[in-house]
Amino acid sequence: MKKQLIVLEGIDCSGKTSLAQASAKRLNFRFEHEPTFSSSYADSLNFKKLNAYQREFHFMLDRYKHQKILNKENIILDRYRLTGAVYASAFGPEALPMVHAIYGLTEFKKPDLTIFVDIEPEDALKLNALKKGTEDYNPKLNEKTLQVLRETFLEQIVQAQILWGEKIVVVDNIIGQFDSTLEEILSVIKKYILT
Repeated sequence: MKKQLIVLEGIDCSGKTSLAQASAKRLNFRFEHEPTFSSSYADSLNFKKLNAYQREFHFMLDRYKHQKILNKENIILDRYRLTGAVYASAFGPEALPMVHAIYGLTEFKKPDLTIFVDIEPEDALKLNALKKGTEDYNPKLNEKTLQVLRETFLEQIVQAQILWGEKIVVVDNIIGQFDSTLEEILSVIKKYILT
């Protein structure tokens, strides 16, 4: 029986990780981070003096190594290939055609469903501020960067649907409404995956 892959995508501090973990628990799926290396290492790749192709190589290699796990169990991921396209488009557009081509290969498992957790950048910053003093706090986040990422996600969603045939649903996350957002995500999963 084919193992299912559900991906929650979104800008930094959109709530996607917490919602992915809660969804996985409720559905008895395995939760996985993507990429599998630490967020501090990911940040170092984002801010090192790597060119766009070098940066994308590290993320693609990590995602490629992760494919064995993605094919063995029912999994909910936070971030996957759509994030790769978004960061390439926003910060290294010269590598975007390569990203689109490589992530479209059959060696990269196609998600059964991708959910974009949408949030206003100013609300994401408020959620980031709540993490101050923890390893999840990102002092480099700012509203301008988050706005660029949000706009790029909305553009790349269309490209992912065209190029990869990806099934993508947008769910709004409003601060203080975690439970109702979770229920909406679960109803989307049940509608598209579990029926």
